[in-house]
Amino acid sequence: MSEHLGLQYRYADPEGPLDSSSSPLLDLDKLLGQLQSLPLDWLKQLQNLALECSDDAILGLLDSLTLRQSDLAKALGEWAKEFRFDRILALIETYDEQQQQG
Repeated sequence: MSEHLGLQYRYADPEGPLDSSSSPLLDLDKLLGQLQSLPLDWLKQLQNLALECSDDAILGLLDSLTLRQSDLAKALGEWAKEFRFDRILALIETYDEQQQQG
């Protein structure tokens, strides 16, 4: 089809959703540490909003974060603006896995 229509295909990057090379904002350990200080209901709300792909609602939710969570707010805000809800969900999933192990 590309030959007949002169199309060029662009493929997604093979990197995972939390690959640090794709985001200068990402220090996974720091973000996970900042998630620990948040109430469980806040995390559930963030997860639900990410599942709904609700970027504006996520940005509103981030207003409730304190200066201690500024790195987390910055990363989540960038991901919401870029519609990278997969990264938000992957971060929450990683956090949940760590909580179950620890």
